[in-house]
Amino acid sequence: VRHGFKDYYVYAFFRKVPLGTQALLLIAMIILIAKFRRLKILSNELFLIVPPLIIVTFFSLFSKSQIGIRHVLPAFPFLFVFISKIFNFGGIIRSRVVKAVVVIMSLWVVLSQLSYYPVYIAYFNESVGNRLNAYKHLADSNIDFGQSRGYVERYIRLNSRNRKIIHVCPAPGQKGIGIVGINDLLGVTVEPDRYKWLRDNYEPIGHLGFSYLIFDLNSPGKKVI
Repeated sequence: VRHGFKDYYVYAFFRKVPLGTQALLLIAMIILIAKFRRLKILSNELFLIVPPLIIVTFFSLFSKSQIGIRHVLPAFPFLFVFISKIFNFGGIIRSRVVKAVVVIMSLWVVLSQLSYYPVYIAYFNESVGNRLNAYKHLADSNIDFGQSRGYVERYIRLNSRNRKIIHVCPAPGQKGIGIVGINDLLGVTVEPDRYKWLRDNYEPIGHLGFSYLIFDLNSPGKKVI
């Protein structure tokens, strides 16, 4: 977790970028391939394709930090402009089927991102399944940049009236409700083994702002809900 892994940024792209955006990018690529004989179009589009490839390759090969997809954000303007070229690739966009797909994918992008309102930093696309499992794919600034601390304070304040036993940064043997930040849980910001007992024996039952997980310390191995 601390040092990333091979193809980190490629993996992060497929988990963090909306699936609708990925579908639109694929459509643009297919249309480009269908039109590849028109050399003028091909040379123009290479200007939009090559820079993102260089950026991702550079960070994949030479960056040891691998602490977030934000490092390859300069690649995205090129990709978005390339996707917009769908509307300039001749008569293909006139197809009702293509138009319908483009509209549906665009709406999917909007709705998918709005579903994380107002904590967009923690956004993951639907490929992760249950959002409580997102931490099993990527961590660090991909999911937590300090944006959700207020949710923890509000949760404690609201539940103190019910006399719930709540432990922030719980220790082994404690009972009640445990709250821990994802980067702490995974050993990114604390010693890697500090929460091994929690990772190995418990599953989260909820989240706070997507970057803090809630555990029922009374029920080891409780299923994700």
